[in-house]
Amino acid sequence: MTTNVPHPLQPTGPFAYGNARKGCGPDLYGGPHTLLPLRFPSLEHMEARIRGAIVRIETVENLSPRTAAWLRESYSAFRRFLAEDDRRQRQFLGGDPRQQLRALEDWVASMNGSRLARSTVNNYWRGVRMVLSRVARDGAMQNPLGYLRAPHPGSTEPRFLTQEAAETVLLFVRNDASVPPPLRARNTAVFAVMLLAGLRRAEVLQLHVADVDFGPDIIRVRHGKGRHGGKPRTIPMTPQLARCCAAHLSFRRRAQTSSPHFFLGTRGRGGLAESTLVRLFRRVSRRAGIHVTPHMLRHTFCTLLSRAGVSDRLAKEAMGHADFSTLARYQHVYEGEVAAELTAKLRLNLGEPTT
Repeated sequence: MTTNVPHPLQPTGPFAYGNARKGCGPDLYGGPHTLLPLRFPSLEHMEARIRGAIVRIETVENLSPRTAAWLRESYSAFRRFLAEDDRRQRQFLGGDPRQQLRALEDWVASMNGSRLARSTVNNYWRGVRMVLSRVARDGAMQNPLGYLRAPHPGSTEPRFLTQEAAETVLLFVRNDASVPPPLRARNTAVFAVMLLAGLRRAEVLQLHVADVDFGPDIIRVRHGKGRHGGKPRTIPMTPQLARCCAAHLSFRRRAQTSSPHFFLGTRGRGGLAESTLVRLFRRVSRRAGIHVTPHMLRHTFCTLLSRAGVSDRLAKEAMGHADFSTLARYQHVYEGEVAAELTAKLRLNLGEPTT
């Protein structure tokens, strides 16, 4: 009779899984396809491998420059931590999984001690895990971050708007007299395609005039989020959204530009820049008195679809999600919604009460 005895390299501590992640256990703890340890001769060697992996992520997997910038920023945070202490470098670069796990836990403790936001700690961790997974895969090595839980991002601000708040924001943008009519129409259309079609920030910036078709009233998203150019999708325009886009297009056609972008910058010469979009949302949040971001509008769109009774199958297509688990993270419940549904639909036939 044999007894299952934990391998001495079984990760322990506050970030460890009870079991290794799928596809990792047999490799780390010995098995038919044992991987090599993640080992680098020096910090410079690791950096060269990381840079090469990020380049391949951009060119082969065709992920966005924004994703590549996030990976570089995350790795830079980890590299600064290792560079501060030779002992840390030896711990992580030497290839001993036990020492690597300790170094990673020390990194998290260091970030928490520097009073970084918990969401930032989680963000850096996920970035390093992603890029090291590519390095490990290319070298048939094990990625120690795959065996640890990501630090909890902590509580976050509400990720969606109530319908009333969303209406207030859109009305403010549409009626903002301090903005010239052409920019007011553009800004209204920007907010509308996020709120009423669920477009991501990058999808708004990459939207072309040819992608907005007023014949069948559809918007074609040709480059969604994800590897290899993302998942393309077609989203029907509601009458309200079509009117907002048509009002913008009437001003857009007067611009003296060869740019194919549906949304132009403030001067009307080239496509709308991300920095301009950021400033627009900050200004609206301040002036309208309601905090709003592009991603909050996307969450709100998905929640409004669910509230309107749109099936998960159709909502998943409209959102451009690959699976239903991702969709569920975008479907929120409004305050009082459960109580209203229970009161209206949960009723037993108990007859009249006895006196």
